[in-house]
Order: sequence, then structure tokens, then C-alpha cells
Amino acid sequence: MSVRALVVKSAGAVAALAAAAGLLGAAAPPASAAPVRPAEMKFYDDYWTEAECRQVGEWGKANGRWTIYVCQFSGWDYDLYYDS
Repeated sequence: MSVRALVVKSAGAVAALAAAAGLLGAAAPPASAAPVRPAEMKFYDDYWTEAECRQVGEWGKANGRWTIYVCQFSGWDYDLYYDS
């Protein structure tokens, strides 16, 4: 078996495994699924974990500081935005 045939056969096996696992042909999330900070929201603070960001966000809601909040991943931490 030639090297080219082996590569093609291996690639086919990988594709078959990925398809069986549901990895190929999976629908991409809609564009609106990506968190986007609305212009009217204000930055509050940043947090190392999403859990910490959500905890502070819930605290703000419970104490009447804001009615909605968003924790958005910025690339290495989570930014908390709230409505005014």
C-alpha cells in the first residue's frame, strides 16, 4: 500500500469516526448566540471565573443595583455588564 493510499484511508477513517460521534455536519450556533454587549449596558468589573462573575451579577440583581446583567468572556477573564 502506498503512502498516499494510507493517508487517504486514514483520513476516511477519521472522518467516519467524527461523523459517528456527531462532530461533522453539526449545525453552527446562530450568530445571535454570541454574547454581544448592548450599547446601553455599562461595564462593572472583571472576574477570573464565570462563576464569580455570575455570583456578583446575581448579587446586584438581588440588591436592586440592576435588573439584568451579562458576563462576557473577554479572552482571559469575564467582564460584567449591567443595565442602568
